[in-house]
Amino acid sequence: MKFKFTILLFLLLSIGKSFAQVEYLKLSASGKKYNTPFTKVNIIDNRTNSNLLGFIPVGPFGKIKPIGFEGNFIDSLTKYFLSTNIIHKQEREITLILNELFLGEVNEGYREVGRLRLHLRIFENSGDDKYVELGSFDRVYSCYSANDVSRKLLHSVNERFCEIGGNVAKMTLMDGNKKPVYSFQDLQKLDSIEKMNLPMFTDAIPNIGVYRDYKSFKMNDPEKISAIVDTSDKTNLKIYFLENKNGKAVKARLNNKVIYAVYDGNKMYKATSVGFYEMKKVNADFFFNGVTSLVNYGVDNSAIYPLGLVTIIVPSSDSKDVNLFQFKINPVNGNSMPMEKIR
Repeated sequence: MKFKFTILLFLLLSIGKSFAQVEYLKLSASGKKYNTPFTKVNIIDNRTNSNLLGFIPVGPFGKIKPIGFEGNFIDSLTKYFLSTNIIHKQEREITLILNELFLGEVNEGYREVGRLRLHLRIFENSGDDKYVELGSFDRVYSCYSANDVSRKLLHSVNERFCEIGGNVAKMTLMDGNKKPVYSFQDLQKLDSIEKMNLPMFTDAIPNIGVYRDYKSFKMNDPEKISAIVDTSDKTNLKIYFLENKNGKAVKARLNNKVIYAVYDGNKMYKATSVGFYEMKKVNADFFFNGVTSLVNYGVDNSAIYPLGLVTIIVPSSDSKDVNLFQFKINPVNGNSMPMEKIR
């Protein structure tokens, strides 16, 4: 009887926990085992939705919950990079630009994998308000667990930032480097400054054709192919092109898994691992609404992993627990960043 009561109590506690509105990430730099030389650390948070850190399934029924943070997230993050020494031989100042930080989970066969998607750039003040890029972290960190990967993922963030903080502490400016120099004011609008050199973000009209990868997209340099869009099924857009076979024009379907985007002269469509979604330009940024499963989401072909970068939440048709999210294109790498849950 006591054993049954224990099981019942455990289930009730688990269910109660699953109805919590938000899961909270906790950060503590107290475990760092390195000395950092930086006496001043600035952090510019470029995330569109700074209150959202990701989503994880919680409780026995895997109910999807957003991940938040109690307290001042930026102040907590600063401690991984700021020196605690009282005396320094040299004053050193760095500025971190946080473009992406997102937590999520993915099913790989019979195991669950927790992932931290991070895009962080580091600039050092070389003197007189002249900032030069020291380096960047643009990758996905994974963790595995046979039991509760959600707990392990949340706990692993501290380890990751201790690791990153230690690596940043070793970075130095190389003499004679040819990297661009920015003022602190420039860094606060670096996204806009860098987009000025990307034709797709500055040109009024995209060029008609198929964009094979993000490089061709950002340079507005597609393969000159006329696309035919079939919108008869609003939930499953199909895009075709005409190819020459034995001297005849034959309609062939575009493979959404091997291209980045398509512009048919009327609308832009974002290719994902599931299909195509209409993408719109709003104030020099690109957005699209995509269907995604938060229980079994995979790798977005818009990223480059193994071609390069990975999106944490991406379209997937493997689960009935389907959600609609708004995504924004990261102008630095073309990654699809989840902004908000629409339904």
